[in-house]
Amino acid sequence: MATLAFSPEGTLASGSTDHTIRLWHPELDQEAVILTEHTAWVLCLGFAEHGNALISGSMDGTLRIWRALSPQQIAAQERSSVLSRPK
Repeated sequence: MATLAFSPEGTLASGSTDHTIRLWHPELDQEAVILTEHTAWVLCLGFAEHGNALISGSMDGTLRIWRALSPQQIAAQERSSVLSRPK
């Protein structure tokens, strides 16, 4: 596990070195969903203030936005050449 985030409603999101994001319902002590679109370590997670969106960043160079209530990806942005390391 590399990162954790809690939604305002109490859902726990964990990002991992196995490239997955797992959503949990702690009050039920169960894993709800596994998101597998990243292709490298998930390094950061954050829920929007209202709790209905989750943002993830990965070593694969992408930032993804997920609909948290019915987990599905709603946007993705790859790292641009401006953010790439100089040669």
